[in-house]
Amino acid sequence: PPYPLPVSPFLSLPLSPVSDLAVHLRTKLGDWFRVLQLMKAGSGGGDDIAYQQALNACGDYYTDRQKWKQAVTYYQQANNNSRLVHCYLQLEDYEALRRVAGNVPDGDVLCQTLGERFSAVGMCQDAVNSFLKVNNIKDAVDTCVNLNRWHQAVILAKKHNLPNIDTLLARYASHLLEQKNVVDAVQLYREANRFTDGAALLYKLAEETLQKRKYQLAKKIYIMAGIMIEDYRKSRMAASAAASKPGEGNSASLYLDEEGQDPEIVKMLDTTWRGAEAIHYFLAAQRYIYEGEIMTALTMALRASQYDDILNEDDIYILLALASAMGQALDYTSQAFTALDEMDSMSESFKKQLEELAVSIFVGKGSKDQRHKDKPAYPQAPCDMCSQPMDTWMPVCPTCGHRVPFSITDGRRIDHNVTYVECSLCHHNYEAMRVGVRRDQLSCPLCFKFAD
Repeated sequence: PPYPLPVSPFLSLPLSPVSDLAVHLRTKLGDWFRVLQLMKAGSGGGDDIAYQQALNACGDYYTDRQKWKQAVTYYQQANNNSRLVHCYLQLEDYEALRRVAGNVPDGDVLCQTLGERFSAVGMCQDAVNSFLKVNNIKDAVDTCVNLNRWHQAVILAKKHNLPNIDTLLARYASHLLEQKNVVDAVQLYREANRFTDGAALLYKLAEETLQKRKYQLAKKIYIMAGIMIEDYRKSRMAASAAASKPGEGNSASLYLDEEGQDPEIVKMLDTTWRGAEAIHYFLAAQRYIYEGEIMTALTMALRASQYDDILNEDDIYILLALASAMGQALDYTSQAFTALDEMDSMSESFKKQLEELAVSIFVGKGSKDQRHKDKPAYPQAPCDMCSQPMDTWMPVCPTCGHRVPFSITDGRRIDHNVTYVECSLCHHNYEAMRVGVRRDQLSCPLCFKFAD
């Protein structure tokens, strides 16, 4: 020909189906919906990466126009978790976010974002699970604290050995106490092996309960406190025994002395069961009065009178006056009446009635103990140290000051002709045999622990 023929630019392309060229063209034009249509029809080329690129581009199209639900459809097909999270956050669809969080692999930085978002809306467990996937224990614990899931925070801190667990426990305990959940705070300290802190709370609670004259409940609380102190002793002894070197002997007692330098701990160690003892004697005296065992009731009332730092003084001396008057132990009746008359808390009308009652009791009898006119109605025995006679209820010999072991059951000194058992928990003595009680059902009258 007189002129050269034009060369088509497509001749330089490698031979391929026309449909591949159509996909390539639509991609260049940004017509992603047409690209997907061609790929789904099976007439177009491309691989999985190109297909996901097209799905994400379609999702972005709707995202730019804030059509979140339509965008979610494409992002789901593309398995694009990060963009799905963005859409669900805009839709405030937290159930869908929870499902996405379950599909995100461990170590993905998206877990941190999910944890922060869950924490912001109060979804504690989902936030914790997300933080744990990226091993962010601190944020997981902080989330539990901020959302008042203290128990879970403590469990996480203990499981992962966080260094600030003591501070966390103190904050949790303060939170529980602010909510008046003393029992939960005690349980927290018990699980954390901080027995003295738990016992201190129980002693305070028992004192408040005792002021309301709820004696049986107060005794149970004192027993719980005593058990925690005994657990503290065992834990300290075990730790000391494990730390002692062979040949140096057991330094458990020295270890306890060092740990007991805190005055509050020393006080609890020295008076572990004192509160429970006081209420036990006080209630037992009343029970024996109703049962007609007046001398035993007098014994328990006399022992209860030694706990005027715990029990209400007016209750103590009213009980002592009643038991001693019924048992004709007028010396003790006189002492009780005198103590009641000197109390500022007693009203004038009560003191007047007390005076009239004293006249009816003492006029013509005097204050001398009527039990000893013929012979001592109360059993006597010689002191183990000085051999001087003394009433068997007396805890201390009036002559030499020797402390006498006694039974917690009735308050009398231990008779060597009777077999006694020492409680393995509270270390008080009681009879090994009781009428109508089998040996395997025998329990301590104070702390109710079954005999070993």
